[in-house]
Amino acid sequence: MSGKRLFIFLLAGVLATIVPTAAFAGCHVQVVTAIAPTDPSGGSGLGPITPTNAAASGAIVNQEGRTERVSDVLVYDDNTIGTTNCFALNNIVRLTYNVTLTNPSSISAASNANFDVYDNAGLAGLTILASSTVGLAPGGTPQTVITVTVQQAGTASASATGILAPTGVGSAFRIKNLRVDATSIAATGTITATVSSNVATALPAPVITTVATAQKTINAGAGVTVPGVGSQSSGVTLSIPATFTFSEENAVAPLFPNAFRTAVAAGTTVFGDIATTPTSVIFDSGTTVPSGVSVTWPATLTTSAANGTAGLIFTLRSGGSCVGPAACFAIYDTTANNTTAAGTMTVTTAAAAVTGATGATPAVGVVVGSPSGFGTASLHASFGPGEASGGGNDDVNAAAIPRYIATTSAVAGTTRNIFNAGNWFTINAVRTTLLYPFVSNVGGFNTGISVVNTCNDTGAFNNAAPTCSQTGGLTFYFFPTGGTPFCLNTDTTAVPVAPACTSAGVGAFAGSRGLNASGQLAPGGSFATALNFLLAAAGKPNGAGTFDGYIIVVTQFNNAHGFSAQFAATGAVFSANNALIIGGGTRNGSLSGVVESLAE
Repeated sequence: MSGKRLFIFLLAGVLATIVPTAAFAGCHVQVVTAIAPTDPSGGSGLGPITPTNAAASGAIVNQEGRTERVSDVLVYDDNTIGTTNCFALNNIVRLTYNVTLTNPSSISAASNANFDVYDNAGLAGLTILASSTVGLAPGGTPQTVITVTVQQAGTASASATGILAPTGVGSAFRIKNLRVDATSIAATGTITATVSSNVATALPAPVITTVATAQKTINAGAGVTVPGVGSQSSGVTLSIPATFTFSEENAVAPLFPNAFRTAVAAGTTVFGDIATTPTSVIFDSGTTVPSGVSVTWPATLTTSAANGTAGLIFTLRSGGSCVGPAACFAIYDTTANNTTAAGTMTVTTAAAAVTGATGATPAVGVVVGSPSGFGTASLHASFGPGEASGGGNDDVNAAAIPRYIATTSAVAGTTRNIFNAGNWFTINAVRTTLLYPFVSNVGGFNTGISVVNTCNDTGAFNNAAPTCSQTGGLTFYFFPTGGTPFCLNTDTTAVPVAPACTSAGVGAFAGSRGLNASGQLAPGGSFATALNFLLAAAGKPNGAGTFDGYIIVVTQFNNAHGFSAQFAATGAVFSANNALIIGGGTRNGSLSGVVESLAE
C-alpha cells in the first residue's frame, strides 16, 4: 500500500471515531394546533406525522380566563449538524411556561390526555416520563416547569424534517391540551413556553416560543348608549327606547372574534382534549325594576350579519322574564360566533321581545303596567359562566371550562364586567297633587273627602281613547296646625311618592269606598271617606285622632280631582270646597324643584 493511500485510510478511520455513523440530530421545537393522523380521533403514533402550525401569536385567549387553552408544542428530533439525538437515553427536555397551569393543575405522568409520543420504531422507540412544578420567576411572576425525561431512546432522524411527512423517520413528542391562568398576563401580552435541554449537544440554547396572546374580552365603549324613559301606569312600552351595546375586543391586532366561546365537545379538535362549556353572558337588574313593569328578554340575541354570515348568537338558558320589583335577570349561552370578525351586540327595548334573527335589532320587551311604580332600573352585564340565578354572577362551578376571574365590578385590570349602568331606563312618576285647605274634626265636626280618577274620559272631549289609563294609589299627607305631620299610603304594591312617608299601604280600609283590594283607584273610579276613618287607618284613632289643619293628597295617576265637605256635630253641612290642584299632573325626573300653581 502506498503512503498516500495509507494516509487516506487512516484519516477515514479517525473521522469514523469522531462522526456518528447515524445522521446528525438535535431538538426541533414547533408550536402547533393539530397533528394528523392522530387528531381528532386518535390512532397510531408511528409516524410520519403532519402538524398544523399555530399562528405566530399562538392561541388568542381571554385575559380574564383562568383555564385558557394554549397552543400545543411539538418537539421532534432533526439532523442539525453539530448536535446529538434529542431523545438519547436520560436526556431531559424542560418546557417553562410563564403562567400557572390550571388544567391539569399538575402533571405526574405522561398521560394520553396531555402527551403524544411518535416513533417509527413503535414500542421499541421513544418512551418518556413527565412531571411538573409550579414556582415563581424573578420578580415574583408565576411559572410552571414541565420536565420530560427520556426513559427509552427515540429513533434518530434521517433528515432535517425528522419524522414529518411524507417520508419522515425519527421520533417526537407533543405536549397538548394545557389550560392556564391568563390573568397575570397584561392585555396583548404573550404566554410563552421556553424549551431547554440538559444536554447542550441536543439543544445548544433555549428556544422561546409564543403559545398564546392574551386579549381583553370586551372592547372599550360598552354600555347603555340611550337611557330609556317611560311613564308610570301608562300601560304601554317606553316612550324612549333604551339601547345598550358591546363588542368583542378588536382594538388591537390580532382580532379576537371568538371571545365568547361556544361549547365544544370532547375529541372534536385535538385528541384527548376535554369538553368545554359555552361562555355565558349575564344581564342582571337585581330588584331595581319598578313594580308593575314587566321585562321580557328574547329567546335568542342575534347580531346583524357580518361578512355574509351570522354574528354572535346568545341563547337564553335561565331567567328571562320578570315583573318588578322581583329579581330580574337573564343568562345566555353563546351558541354561535362568527370566527372571521369580532361581534358587536346592540340591543334596544320594544313592546315585545325581538330576537334579531330577521335582521332587526334585537329588543327586550318592556311594558309599563297599570298600575305600576316608578323609578330607575339599572342593568349590569357580565360574562360567565354564570350561576343559575341573578345577583352577583360570580363563577360557582370550580370545575367549569372555561372559567374566569371572579370579580364582575368595573375596576382597573382584568374583570368580567361588560358594563354596569345605573340608568337603563327610568319610569317617571305620574301624579296629581290635590290640596284640601280646610280639614277638621274638632268640636264634633267631621270632614268628608273624595277623590276621582277621570282617566276614563273617552268621548267627553271628542277623543277616541282615554287620555290616560292609569290605576294608582293615594298618599295622604296630614299637616295639623301646630302639630307634627304624618302620612298614610293606601297602595299595598308600591312605596309612597315621598320617601319621608314610610307607612305601609293599607288597601281598601274600613269606612272608605272606591279603592280596589290593593288600595288603588281605577280610571272612572271615585274614592270617598270621612276624616275619622282616615285617621284610624293612619294609626291615630279616638283621642289621638283629633285633627285640625290641611291635607295634601298625591295620586299615582293623572287627571285626578277632589272635593271636601265639613259637617257640624248635628250632621248639617258647614262648608264645601273643591280640592285645589298643585302644579302639573306629570312630573318628570326629580319630584322637587318644580314650579307649582294652584287651580280648581
